Amino acid sequence: MIKEIVQKNDKVLHQNTKEILVSEITTPKIKKILKEMSLALKSQGDGVAIAAPQIGYLLSIFVVSGKIFHKDFIRGEKDFKKIP
Repeated sequence: MIKEIVQKNDKVLHQNTKEILVSEITTPKIKKILKEMSLALKSQGDGVAIAAPQIGYLLSIFVVSGKIFHKDFIRGEKDFKKIP
């Protein structure tokens, strides 16, 4: 089942999150959450990233879609900064 992505006014988005250790990333609990995040992100055609609080978990983790690295991904000029 795909978790619902909460909207900007949801109280969970305004709460403090818990940092996780690198060693926790491979635990069954975190792997389950990462899978739920990936499924929720894929359910949104225009989504490029999602943070755990967006699906109700108060954890400091996020998932980025690989599509932002595809050559056909459209970026606006504001996304590019000139290096002096």
